[in-house]
Amino acid sequence: MKIKIENYLLDNLEETQEIIEQINDINNSLEELLIYPMEEIGNVLSDYSIKEIFEKTSWGNFDIYDDYFRLNTLGILESFDIYMYELAVEQNIEEIIDQIVYNFEELNLEKELSIMIEELILKLSEENCELI
Repeated sequence: MKIKIENYLLDNLEETQEIIEQINDINNSLEELLIYPMEEIGNVLSDYSIKEIFEKTSWGNFDIYDDYFRLNTLGILESFDIYMYELAVEQNIEEIIDQIVYNFEELNLEKELSIMIEELILKLSEENCELI
């Protein structure tokens, strides 16, 4: 079941990013995966002065022509192309799934994914009952 969920999340990156945002609103556990499309840079950085924005780009690896960006844990801007973004999600897919399961009741998921997660939760609870 987990493989099916992994494939779903990797095939639906925009939806996965929305889920990551929801989880971060709840507990900030996936903060390092909070990545935005470059088109949203003005909205995300609207509270910063021009000087602060320049400072955030001077230390990181940032290219305005990349597809995505984030503010890392130090507040430095980093940019990613689509392939690096996919790799970041892929490398953290287990943690993403764990957080979806843990926060399931509070998340707004698409029906297809919600059904898969419910099945996984049921399977995990059955396995835990067998271990006791």
